Amino acid sequence: MAEPIVRPLPWDAWQTWVAIIALIQPWAIGFWRRMFRQGNIDIHETGAIEIGYSLFGSTIQVQGTLRSVHRDLFVRRISLDLIRESDRAHHRFEWVAFGPPRMVLGQQDMTYEQPSGFMLLTVQPHRYNIAFYDSGLWIQITSRIQRVTQAWSDAEAAGRGYEDDFEGDPIHSEAWAALDRHCYWEQGAYRLRMVVETSRPNRRIEVPWRFVLTQQDADRLRLNAVSMLRDACGQSSHYNTALAAYQQGAVGSTDQTGSTGGVG
Repeated sequence: MAEPIVRPLPWDAWQTWVAIIALIQPWAIGFWRRMFRQGNIDIHETGAIEIGYSLFGSTIQVQGTLRSVHRDLFVRRISLDLIRESDRAHHRFEWVAFGPPRMVLGQQDMTYEQPSGFMLLTVQPHRYNIAFYDSGLWIQITSRIQRVTQAWSDAEAAGRGYEDDFEGDPIHSEAWAALDRHCYWEQGAYRLRMVVETSRPNRRIEVPWRFVLTQQDADRLRLNAVSMLRDACGQSSHYNTALAAYQQGAVGSTDQTGSTGGVG
């Protein structure tokens, strides 16, 4: 029985197959990346950590760059986890405002915007300047401030002055004492963790930092209790902040797949 004759494909057929493979290759690679390759986010901090205490309560502001790796990701929320090393006191900070990506030296007033989720593209790193606040502390402070504001409104309507008059009222003195107690910034070391949460896929990318506040930093921040009361009563005020250096930067971020629940 004669063996079948295997004829090679003609040259134009080979060219056709090569063209088809070249055509579908980018689509196949993109499909594989979307379906099987997990995305990640590199977090690169910049400058210093800005610590504050104001009518927003305790605040932390950080700047830097987010870089998406392997696939585009939608960032739904960013938060901070703070632990004071001396007594392990824990506080959670939520984002409250986006600052401008750049500023003019000597310019005091900057425009902030309300935070919201954003798309992080692999081809375009995202510069961030985010202010975070302790929402639980803010609620306590707001309740106290509202009572002082109402009392000052009544006093002003009665023709009283603020300095050397309303400042001596019990409601003002008690509010100052409460605001002084609420300020938990003390001298010592703090551990800070940024948590970036994404949606579809649900991911948590975390990066740990550490910073130290001096006694002078803590004292200056505590003085803001006076400015908070003056501000609430429509008086001129000035707020102190502390700039703390990153003592431990991000050596690669920690990726956690799954639930986007709160930080434990």
